[in-house]
Amino acid sequence: MRKSTLELFCRAAVLTLAVVACGRPLFAQSGSGAKTPYVIFVNPLVGNPVFTAEENGFKKAAAEFNFKLKIIGPSTIDDTQMVQAVESAIAERPAAIATVPYNFSALENTYKKAAALGIPIFNSSSDSPEATRVVYVGTDNTQYGIMAADYLAKKTGAKAAIAIMLVRLDISNQLQQKKAFEARIAEKYPGMKVVITEQDGGDPMAAVQKFQDIYKAHPEVNAILCLDSVCCDAAALVTNEMKLAGKTAILAIDDNASTLDYIRKGITWATMAQNFYKMGYVSGKYIVDKLNGRPVPSYSDSGTVLITKGNVDTYKDAMLK
Repeated sequence: MRKSTLELFCRAAVLTLAVVACGRPLFAQSGSGAKTPYVIFVNPLVGNPVFTAEENGFKKAAAEFNFKLKIIGPSTIDDTQMVQAVESAIAERPAAIATVPYNFSALENTYKKAAALGIPIFNSSSDSPEATRVVYVGTDNTQYGIMAADYLAKKTGAKAAIAIMLVRLDISNQLQQKKAFEARIAEKYPGMKVVITEQDGGDPMAAVQKFQDIYKAHPEVNAILCLDSVCCDAAALVTNEMKLAGKTAILAIDDNASTLDYIRKGITWATMAQNFYKMGYVSGKYIVDKLNGRPVPSYSDSGTVLITKGNVDTYKDAMLK
């Protein structure tokens, strides 16, 4: 198999230990004279709890594996701002860029630019074509959708009218989860049907309004699948206000503190927690491995844990294994 330009460049970087692109060093000089890799994590949603967890994983890896870390990115899901952030990272000529390509079609040209300059990109949470990056560390989105269908089937006795909420229909990881979920219920659960799919745009107030409208238009809804974390609080709030708690099985995503509180109160049935801390930590480790010529996998599943009222205070033990 012909080696990609990106892979050849990375190997050259390892051999020289002092790669220069357009006159800019890819390594930071420490006080001791040692060369420390400079890595930029382009966070797609700065301030969001799950991505703060990923930042913490990166920071732990930076301290443990000795690389300089910079974190940048927008505070809203916005393609233009995301492209600008990745462009800004490329302009600094780091040794590597880690990011989350929610909408790869918007980022494709920036990935090509990074490859042309020999800057390897490492994906987490959402993936792009394998040839465009070194490693994907994150949830197996197809398996996530399958498990979500099985969990809801068990909870509802495989008889459910389901509402699905996601940020946008072009968010690749959420779309993969949705497709896998729908394929699974079509294959195994004829008594389950998706009656509506909606988008909240990552806006909490919009999500609340969407759920109010969903319940009015589709009073038969007895199950909700949240594929973005904004959905979780909105679904619980509206379900509780309409006195449907206990009658509607809400399957949330991630382990935000408010989501866990709603589970403790019995308003939200469960959530599937993705391991964002592990995404950051493992990505940081693989970056250093790659820069030092050690083999890395193309894909690493960071895993998920189903959190219900029964394990809401102990689930983190499973995530650390």
